[in-house]
Amino acid sequence: SHEPRTPMNAVLGSAELLRGNATTPKQRQYVDANNTSGKTLLSLINDILDLSKIEAGKLDLMLKPMSLRTVFHSICTIFEQQAGERGVKLDLTVDPSVPPAMMFDSIRLRQILFNVVGNALKFTSQGSVRVRAWSRLTERDETSVTLYISVVDTGVGIAPEHHELIFEPFRQVKTEQIGGTGLGLSITRRLTHLLNGAIRLE
Repeated sequence: SHEPRTPMNAVLGSAELLRGNATTPKQRQYVDANNTSGKTLLSLINDILDLSKIEAGKLDLMLKPMSLRTVFHSICTIFEQQAGERGVKLDLTVDPSVPPAMMFDSIRLRQILFNVVGNALKFTSQGSVRVRAWSRLTERDETSVTLYISVVDTGVGIAPEHHELIFEPFRQVKTEQIGGTGLGLSITRRLTHLLNGAIRLE
């Protein structure tokens, strides 16, 4: 998977170096356009590689002790500026029922939250995006919990007949704010299943 990523990272690195040498606004505009397109292409490459690995059964989970509160904090840091610029309230809350540490794949959980919270913000122009986590002890096993995470937004919404379509690869619901590859939620559903969970939309 490094083969398509390495040249793209080289292109992005070169674009950053070029920006420092651009002497006119027009030159900087061209370099910024290159940089933006390169980042979009790298994101698409990463999504396709992840989807391919999942479908081939080659994506390994890395279960390690992790703090859900730390994961939520990092997601908040990533999106708080975007939310502020849009005038949208971003609220992430971890219920006291969630243990301070648990064995889980924090990298894949971040990826799931990045996709879902990012989508919620993208399609919410006013109001709020609220993310909440809570847990319950698994029946007859005091060492295991079931983790619940909800993402609620006040955005444009999705018609009921499209609730399953958005989880299909390369499929998007037509809106005024279309963008992205149509892979994020497909990967999210597959990752959720790999983590022995489920995702649904209301």
